Parts: sequence; C-alpha cells; structure tokens
Amino acid sequence: MVDLRFRVAGSMDAGSILAVKHAAISELTGTQYTDEQLSAWAPDEDALPDFESATESSRFTVLLAEIRDETVGYGVLNGPEERI
Repeated sequence: MVDLRFRVAGSMDAGSILAVKHAAISELTGTQYTDEQLSAWAPDEDALPDFESATESSRFTVLLAEIRDETVGYGVLNGPEERI
C-alpha cells in the first residue's frame, strides 16, 4: 500500500509546489497545447515568492500530498470564494 499523506503546506514548501506545478505543465500535457501556451503557464523560479505568499495567506489553504516525504501533488482551497 502506498504511504500517501496530506498536510497543510507552509512557506518552506513553496519550492516543492512550484516543482510539481512545473512538472505537471511540462510533462503531462502531451500535444494539446502549443509551446507558447506551455511557456506562459509554466512558472519559473521568479514565481517562488508568489507561492510562498499563497502558503502564508489567510485567504488560501494549500494542501500537500506526499509519498514518503516527497511532494507528489497539491491543492489550493480559496475559502472566501468557496473555490478549489
């Protein structure tokens, strides 16, 4: 059985979240999107402060999915707007 665990993210997790987002965009999209679209969606290291701010914001709850302490996914809950 896979040791999948969920937890609330902190600012120290921003790099892992950024890496998961980048991997999902660059590796899992196949040929559905143009290179220009992928480049626009895939964040670079300059986005790290934005990810840190999101984890510290009272507006968002950022959850991590981990397997053996490695981040394998994340989700963002926007409580005030009742959105995932």
